[in-house]
Amino acid sequence: MPDARRTNTALLWLLVSALLTGAAVDGFGTPLVGRWVVVGHGVAGIGLLVLSRPKHRVVRRSLDRPRRRPGSRWSLVLLALVLLTVATGLLQASGLVERLGPVTVLQVHVVGGVAIVPVAAQHWLRRRRQRVVRTTQAGVRSGLPTRRGLLQGTAIAVAAGGAWAGWEGGLAVAGAPGAARRFTGSHETGSGDPGQPVTQW
Repeated sequence: MPDARRTNTALLWLLVSALLTGAAVDGFGTPLVGRWVVVGHGVAGIGLLVLSRPKHRVVRRSLDRPRRRPGSRWSLVLLALVLLTVATGLLQASGLVERLGPVTVLQVHVVGGVAIVPVAAQHWLRRRRQRVVRTTQAGVRSGLPTRRGLLQGTAIAVAAGGAWAGWEGGLAVAGAPGAARRFTGSHETGSGDPGQPVTQW
């Protein structure tokens, strides 16, 4: 499996994991389950950043081609949405920034995640059709994941988990508000205040 395909496959799994755990965060009200869902969401999101450098090389090769593949612009839109969603996720987790103009950071994060779904689906379907055509023309079929691929996937998971632990540790050392957030990932807002927070999570 070429490096570009391995990178894209890992990004796909991380993106799906981030979207699923993000959607599930609000569905668990117990610390035992809810905390692990939030941890999985954070690890998947940071894992996207871990793969940003190899993905950058893939994007550069694609953009440097004399004839760009159809849909390259949509790939850049997807990249922008992922970066926006991850960045606002980190801001929300830190608790240092609550609002971006008239909306909350969490609202931008959620809208960005929802917007990723149709763009990512279209991107995946287009790339799949292109791969099927190339595979058919070459007369070969892709097989099961290789041992090298599994080892690389494990390394990505370990690196993402380590980066997440470092991020959480950094928040604690810096005394950032995010260090004291609840197991759902939300921050205490409005305690002792008769007004309710704009976003309830």
